[in-house]
Amino acid sequence: MIVSAVSLCLSPASIYLAKAYHVPAIEVNMCAIIFTATFVPMTFLSIWMYNTMKSDTVLRIASLLMLLGGWIRLWALNGSFWPVLLG
Repeated sequence: MIVSAVSLCLSPASIYLAKAYHVPAIEVNMCAIIFTATFVPMTFLSIWMYNTMKSDTVLRIASLLMLLGGWIRLWALNGSFWPVLLG
């Protein structure tokens, strides 16, 4: 898990994204840090959901959450970067 966090945080694309959104590179790197921090708890949550619900219900919930996250990220089109972090 630490290797993925380091590889994502030190991605060469983060500098270009920071310039495109006019934000510090640390904000772009926060996307990878947030993903790494939420990966373990969400894994346990998904295991619990698969044990208590039907698989199709879990997949529907996951799909809706991914859709919602994508819609939130679309707000970043107006130049602000915080919707990317939230989504």
